[in-house]
Amino acid sequence: MVLTALAEEATAFEEVTGSHDWRETTHRRYLGALIGGNRTVVWPINAMGNVSSAVATQQAIALWNPHTILLAGIAGGLNANRHWVIS
Repeated sequence: MVLTALAEEATAFEEVTGSHDWRETTHRRYLGALIGGNRTVVWPINAMGNVSSAVATQQAIALWNPHTILLAGIAGGLNANRHWVIS
């Protein structure tokens, strides 16, 4: 499961994976893709901030019970002075 803050960030996964398998749930539109041989959901949150991220993460867990959740495209509110940031 990959969460992105913006639809443009999810579109980057579409370009990289070559998948154009967009689907919809009650909550959001998402991209189904194979990444490293793993079936993956790329889900744009279409909002920024901790609350939006937390709500989207809870919805993702409830819908798919993913093994791993990755927030891609932004630093997730990390402060480089207080956290390790890999760029």
